[in-house]
Amino acid sequence: MKKSLIAFGTALALAGCFGPNHNEQMADQVTKAIVANDMRPVESDFNAIVRPKLLNRAKVGELSDELNALGAFKGVKEVENKDAKTGEHDFDARFEKATWHEVLVLDSDGKIAAFYVHAPRAAGSTSP
Repeated sequence: MKKSLIAFGTALALAGCFGPNHNEQMADQVTKAIVANDMRPVESDFNAIVRPKLLNRAKVGELSDELNALGAFKGVKEVENKDAKTGEHDFDARFEKATWHEVLVLDSDGKIAAFYVHAPRAAGSTSP
């Protein structure tokens, strides 16, 4: 019985190592808020400079419409970017019909200083 509990505890601890990291969780929550066209659940995650921009419901609504057209949101996965600046994290945002690119920029306090969502680049394109 004791060995079973130890094995179960070890398996549980290892399972936690392979889950989404904090940045993925944050990007996932922001993407879900955009899709829902309701930024209130993540408003406190943004720094004071960016927070007023969340009130631009027209812009958020446009992006929400674009993302909803991609089908069901499947989640985000952080991807390596060798050219990323300090505090910048890149993600693939997977939807039912497409994968888009997201960039999350954190300030020195761990608050979101910027969040960008981009359609995938056309093959051979070098523009951001």
